[in-house]
Amino acid sequence: MKYFALVAIIMSTQIAVAADWHDTLDSLLTASSSARQETLISSIIKAKPDWQEVIHQIQAITFPGTPKGQMVQNQVVCIDGVTRPWVIYIPSTYDPRKPTPLMIALHGGVSRPDII
Repeated sequence: MKYFALVAIIMSTQIAVAADWHDTLDSLLTASSSARQETLISSIIKAKPDWQEVIHQIQAITFPGTPKGQMVQNQVVCIDGVTRPWVIYIPSTYDPRKPTPLMIALHGGVSRPDII
């Protein structure tokens, strides 16, 4: 009987850990510090979710909309403390259901949008 109770406890713990990684993934998307991100990633890895389930979960994420047909400028403070600007432009014809090429312009494209 003790063996059965122990197995039941272990199984319920594994089920709870497996279910929690979904919430942890959601928290990872909004975590602002790299230390918090590392903690959340470790937690997800410890849960050992099936990779196909992780892909399905990521594909189901709804990200906030970015205006189409206009440039959005912002900046981020990197791990080295340097503030780096970035620009995103989504064409007005973009359809998220169709494969679309991604163009990345590095080193100077932010200050000269006319070259893009």
